[in-house]
Amino acid sequence: MELNEVMDELERQGIAQNVKIYKHHGSGDNDFEVSFANLKEKFLV
Repeated sequence: MELNEVMDELERQGIAQNVKIYKHHGSGDNDFEVSFANLKEKFLV
């Protein structure tokens, strides 16, 4: 998988509820807010 494909997939995986939660915990503006379950399922196999 190429870098641009990974970045596009991360953008698609992000959801509004995670944005709210992660911002509350101090995440920056350049985060995709992807749930850890989705990361493990898609990228850490």
